[in-house]
Amino acid sequence: MLRVIAIDGPAASGKSSTAGLVAEQLGWAHLDSGALYRALTLAALDNIGEGGRRKGDAWSGSRIVAVAEQLPVRLVLTGDVFRPEVAGVDVAQAIRSERVTQRVSEIAAIPEVRHWVNVQQREAVGVIA
Repeated sequence: MLRVIAIDGPAASGKSSTAGLVAEQLGWAHLDSGALYRALTLAALDNIGEGGRRKGDAWSGSRIVAVAEQLPVRLVLTGDVFRPEVAGVDVAQAIRSERVTQRVSEIAAIPEVRHWVNVQQREAVGVIA
């Protein structure tokens, strides 16, 4: 039986820290959806560029998702934590940079990106929806 606890709240409110501690106490794997959005943002910045500030520019949802699929951007279960990878490289540290932090909300607000992230999370934990 699949067991999931979802924690929602504003940015920088301690959701990931709390979720990690709860998962550890329960002996469950921890999946941080924010890490996947951040990995996707890093991939977009590195492969599409700093654009994305004007309507109709290079940061379309379809272009970002295409980059994510091509590299790929994914979550990999390592021990009891899902680690973000871009092109097979662990980016858990790189996604916490100020460069990524400044742009992640912008990427996460794109409907195609949100759909893609939801699909990736379900696949990572083995949910068929």
